[in-house]
Amino acid sequence: MAAEIETMMYAGETPWHGLGTRVPQDLPAGEAIVAAGLNWKVEKKPVYHQVEADDGNGGIAKIQKVIPGVNALVRDTDKQVMSVMSKEYQPFQNEEMFAFGEALVGTKRARFHTAGSLNGGRRVWALIKTDNLIEVTSKDVVEAYLLLANSFDGSLSYRAAFTGTRVVCQNTLNAALAGVKQGVSVRHTGKLADRIAEAQQVLGLADGYFAKFQEVAKALVATPYSDAQMKTLATDLFAPAKVDAEGNIKVSDAGRENAGKVIELFTTGKGHDLIAGTAWAAYNAVAEFTDHHARTRTTDRATAQENRMNSIYFGTANTLKQAALARIGKDVGMRIAA
Repeated sequence: MAAEIETMMYAGETPWHGLGTRVPQDLPAGEAIVAAGLNWKVEKKPVYHQVEADDGNGGIAKIQKVIPGVNALVRDTDKQVMSVMSKEYQPFQNEEMFAFGEALVGTKRARFHTAGSLNGGRRVWALIKTDNLIEVTSKDVVEAYLLLANSFDGSLSYRAAFTGTRVVCQNTLNAALAGVKQGVSVRHTGKLADRIAEAQQVLGLADGYFAKFQEVAKALVATPYSDAQMKTLATDLFAPAKVDAEGNIKVSDAGRENAGKVIELFTTGKGHDLIAGTAWAAYNAVAEFTDHHARTRTTDRATAQENRMNSIYFGTANTLKQAALARIGKDVGMRIAA
């Protein structure tokens, strides 16, 4: 396993990124946390700095002084320092994340499909497979999941959100839809338990969210989207013209190349024989590019895949897909995004 993803488990077929340890089936929380290598905790420890002072005998003494107002978050298994945070920061442990997921969907229904850690354990996530299935067409199906995510460095609030995976091509389809909540987040300054009731109320509307997602997807697959519209969409998202310091309008070579690949995927993408020439194909062209083809700043394949996964759930790839969905909706006269 490469450095960014320390540990990871997955059920079923090997994921597109080829990372992790396979388990024979989706697991309950107690087994999943162990299989994913997340059965550890972080501890709050004081942070010291060294100062020099007169030792009273004409010499210099080195004294360790506590830095007020902060704590180090230290992993109990290997004493790795995850971060230094304010004393008000309340870490939510991995076992709390898994228990939270169980509480949201019910212990008997909570089966964890994927779970793992990124960035040296500073960011952890899990996917719970739900009972929902989104049928865009009879041959184009999206599986529905609940994404749980947490961080130990302040980069991410604890969150639970709906997401989907298009079976035919494994595109991750995250959609902030108008009129329905995609999930909830919890700041690390309160009590996680206090938010369970609210989260259950919101996430208990999973059927409504995925019904809306299906409605949108069906509308997109029934709506034509032209090559010209796709070219404009790809150019605006991936190769916008910029004015340099001398007033010249330029487009980066990388941006032009990326836009070209997205345009190509509009017709050649996986499963696009089922959805050719539609707004659904346009959205999936962007999703396939960001999930499977976008370059990363490393030549190491494993690290590149890890960085891409981080981007899909929490970073640029997710942002681009949301922007694409909103723009496509505008192009075809549909209000999609929240």
